[in-house]
Amino acid sequence: MKAFVSIIVPIYNSEKHLEQCLNSVLAQSWSDYEVILIDDGSTDNSREIYGRFLKLDKRFAAYHQANKGASAARNYGLDVAQGKILIFLDSDDVIFPTFLEHIVRCMDDGKDLVCFSSKKFRDRIQLTNIEDIRVKEYTPLQSIENLLYHKIPLSVTRAAYRRETFAQLRFMEDLYICEDVVMLLEILILYEGTIPFIETELYGYRIHKESITHYGNWRKKLTGLTAMEVMKDSLIKSNIYMEKAWISRCMNSMRLIYKTIPWKEREERDMIWRNIKQYRKTVMFDRQAAKRERVSAAVSLCGQSIFRLFLCMTEAVRQRTIE
Repeated sequence: MKAFVSIIVPIYNSEKHLEQCLNSVLAQSWSDYEVILIDDGSTDNSREIYGRFLKLDKRFAAYHQANKGASAARNYGLDVAQGKILIFLDSDDVIFPTFLEHIVRCMDDGKDLVCFSSKKFRDRIQLTNIEDIRVKEYTPLQSIENLLYHKIPLSVTRAAYRRETFAQLRFMEDLYICEDVVMLLEILILYEGTIPFIETELYGYRIHKESITHYGNWRKKLTGLTAMEVMKDSLIKSNIYMEKAWISRCMNSMRLIYKTIPWKEREERDMIWRNIKQYRKTVMFDRQAAKRERVSAAVSLCGQSIFRLFLCMTEAVRQRTIE
């Protein structure tokens, strides 16, 4: 019998946090699910950890591939998943006990897509039962604007999908940053009808030094440049190009990339800096842009050294505000 929900979990050297992640799945109040574990060539003890869950619960299944990245692992998961509803869960994140229950209820109304908020954490998070949730609905155009301006935390792992959504879609495997944003944008462009956004935090998003989004291999982050161009092309082809919103998203990506490039790597650093200089004036005077992007754009007028120091300081502050 096919499971109603498929949870796809890419795994790569996740021994530090994998057990907590999978335990949060086992604790779900909704039980009709399967867990698709895609081992992306792990070299640590991840296999031993998820092996215990394979023996413990038949709803868990593992697949293996050579290291190709999260996009390839998610694509593998899409190929083997059997559920009517698909969810992507990162192996260092967690879900609250009533997460699946609320997702299924929201999609019972015939929705093909449900987005949800997340709670950032570092080490400690209390996974309590949440009975009541707040839900707000957006049109696809509003959701695209929210995605580009980063007004609400939208990404592939903060959404649930009908399996038909991916009938003709797959992740770009040559992208190592913003690949989830590229995919979600494609889904929103094609979507018809309103999209529920669960404002209540039901997903725990871990911030740590191994995360490629905030740290990671800086050379792989350069693929974010390609991701931004792919998004621009998609918006133009769909006749919904929001130039200022797209530029704001570019500034966000350039900032994330720039802060991790070693100072000695001048060629790549200057390449990103040229992009920042190109976009900063538009972002500074765009009242819809996030405050952090407008401030970053203004600080960049002081030059690379001051801008770099500013990014280091804001990162330190951000870390201290997360539990």
